[in-house]
Amino acid sequence: MGATGHYVHRIKNAVEVDYTSTYSTDKTIKVNLNQDITDGGNAAPIKTRRIYSGNIQLIRLKGTVNGGETQITLKGYEDADGIELLLPASTAVFESAITGTDVSVVFKVDIFHAAPHDDLYLFCKTNNGTFTVNEVQVAWYE
Repeated sequence: MGATGHYVHRIKNAVEVDYTSTYSTDKTIKVNLNQDITDGGNAAPIKTRRIYSGNIQLIRLKGTVNGGETQITLKGYEDADGIELLLPASTAVFESAITGTDVSVVFKVDIFHAAPHDDLYLFCKTNNGTFTVNEVQVAWYE
């Protein structure tokens, strides 16, 4: 009997991107949803398919702030030029870590994505100052 039900996948990657108060095509985070499993093997193995499909559920950005910003706006696109919109603009407030100086922001999304490629480009802007992202996490199910 074949497997049934949903398979949950997670990507958690180290990155280094500085987001400021404007969107920019040279300041994006590219996530390869089919193959970017680099978190020590804790995520479920993914079968590479000719056409990627999945239901994106969560995007978390972790990093540091500098300049008084309190919130960030995120958009997701299928392309690096920011033309093929996938995730419409969503704004969230930074949450400080219980210990340390990091902040995180979590976006709960519910978007089905099917495409011949599996790239997701995250564009962000702050309300003020700079948010340096050092980790991105994306979770989805198929």
